[in-house]
This record gives sequence, C-alpha cells and structure tokens, in this order.
Amino acid sequence: MRKISEQVAEAFKNGECRKFGNTTIEYDPMGCLVVKLFGNPIAKKTDFHTLYSTCGYRTNTTRDRLTALIGGSVSFAKGECRIRGVEVKNDHLWFEAPTGWEEVELKGC
Repeated sequence: MRKISEQVAEAFKNGECRKFGNTTIEYDPMGCLVVKLFGNPIAKKTDFHTLYSTCGYRTNTTRDRLTALIGGSVSFAKGECRIRGVEVKNDHLWFEAPTGWEEVELKGC
C-alpha cells in the first residue's frame, strides 16, 4: 500500500479536508465527507454509513485507495471486484463494507 493511500485513509477517518495529488477529501453540499480520486467519488461518510465505490474504474490506484480506506484487501480479477475475498456486485455503485457489501440507497447524500 502506498504512503499516500495511508495518509488519505487517516485524513478521511479524522474528517479532514485535504488534497493529496490526484485525491481530494472534501465535504459535499449535503455535509457528507467525500474522497475523490481524479474527481470521481470513491468513499463517502454520511451520518449513518461509510460507503465505497470504484465508480467503474478498476485501476491499481483505485484498488490501493480502497484497500487503505476499508482496511482490507481489495482485488480486481477475472471481471470481479472482491473485498476481503467477498465478491462485490455492481461495484460502480455505492456499497457499505461492514454489512456484507450490500448496496445502499442514499437519502440526501
């Protein structure tokens, strides 16, 4: 895991707005803390959930950032996205790591 990914994860955990090269952490208009990689949101912290997404980009950088943010292994192979060995279907949508990777419909954020 790259040092920048560790820094991003720590800042996100602490609720800090920061910019790390191609990754930014900022609050959206609804008050949700969002991690954006190349302008695409890959993590979002709401009042009740922390949500993740590949935004359809299964790249090494996306994998590295998500691995740091989730705190578990993320892999892309054979057309599948796996988090800690569990396949995530529709990884381009928001999913919630702690609840078995189910998709979550957002209200507001």
